[in-house]
Amino acid sequence: MKIKIAARSFSRDNVELPSILADAYVNRVRPFCLCTKDGVAMYIAKINGSFHLKRMPNSGSSHSAECASYEPPPEVSGFAEVAGRAVQEDSATGETVLKLDFALSKTGKRGPNAEGSASEETSAKSDGNKLSMRGLAHYLWSEAGFNRWSPRMSGKRNWSVIRKYLYEAAAGKNSKGNALLRQLYIPETFSVDRKDAIESNRRKSFHEVFGSTSGKTKPLMLVLGEVKEMASNALGHRITIKHVPDLVFMLADDIAKRVTKTYTDEIQRRAARADSHLIVFGTFERSDSGVLWFHEIVLINLTNEWIPFESMDEHLLLDELCRSKRRFIKSLRFNLPKLRPLSSVVLTDTGAVSTALYVVPDTANDDYLQGVSELVEGSELQSWIWLSAVDSMPALPAVSSGEQP
Repeated sequence: MKIKIAARSFSRDNVELPSILADAYVNRVRPFCLCTKDGVAMYIAKINGSFHLKRMPNSGSSHSAECASYEPPPEVSGFAEVAGRAVQEDSATGETVLKLDFALSKTGKRGPNAEGSASEETSAKSDGNKLSMRGLAHYLWSEAGFNRWSPRMSGKRNWSVIRKYLYEAAAGKNSKGNALLRQLYIPETFSVDRKDAIESNRRKSFHEVFGSTSGKTKPLMLVLGEVKEMASNALGHRITIKHVPDLVFMLADDIAKRVTKTYTDEIQRRAARADSHLIVFGTFERSDSGVLWFHEIVLINLTNEWIPFESMDEHLLLDELCRSKRRFIKSLRFNLPKLRPLSSVVLTDTGAVSTALYVVPDTANDDYLQGVSELVEGSELQSWIWLSAVDSMPALPAVSSGEQP
């Protein structure tokens, strides 16, 4: 896809695009994406000294399905629930303000068991005014593009890539005036040769946050990493994260119990699929004794290709889509509770109109089925439905004749 700036058009992979964007930013020239006949307005954001091309807020579905800036319409995305409320984008400055429903600081000497949580809503109601912990994780995943898939991505995702683009996704995001990037810790890929440098980098980032404590308010940090081990013994509960073998994150008794209860399915799915990943995302403090304690966490299942999934049947569908070399966007819940129907995937290789794929779980009741029907009837997209409790997976929608695998 090409971008039009003033009277000239440029490919998105043009090596000179960064300097072109810089000039356009200074001269306040509006770029247009040429993925459609009339073009779609975009904006340029300056983040940490570099310039990035961004789609205008709420314009994702105006782009062509083949475009990197395309987003499915609101009815098939949990982002619609939080856009403009919990997530407020400013196209003039390139900054995004996030309203969170969890704390990034603590007051006084309250321990992690005072407010720590691992709960998720089990009702069909949701609140889009503030991002939940899972909502923030999904937002970063979406901003980094890891809910998108095309055949050319096969074999190209690893922890170094995940880390790089998640940090880029966090740049320019603020909550209560604090930069999210500053309080986010994502472990570097472990290397024996770089062991000392990695540890030094980590200590500096921890000191920048925890060393700035003043008064009664103490900051918390966010950590995002892949679970290596979850263990409990007479001395306590802990989680160890891959790539940081020398760090242990402790959990207070009540948090550990809620984690085990709330995330039984996620833990079992990881055990059943050895090729999958289990991500932990949460807030933590460093106690006066130097021990790291989780305050609030979520666990999220990812396929071998680092795509989020919610059930074993959904994992089967994602496997088949990747094997068949399809192009798609994985729908993410953000704040939507699990009882609310949501498309599993949106295929973007089925022609001018994308196709929403629905995996109906075997636990679905009449209200859930009615909700799926309403989503299908009210959507501009084509639809495909798999009643996984009673049927094997139906044939996938055909690839458009104009598409290349």
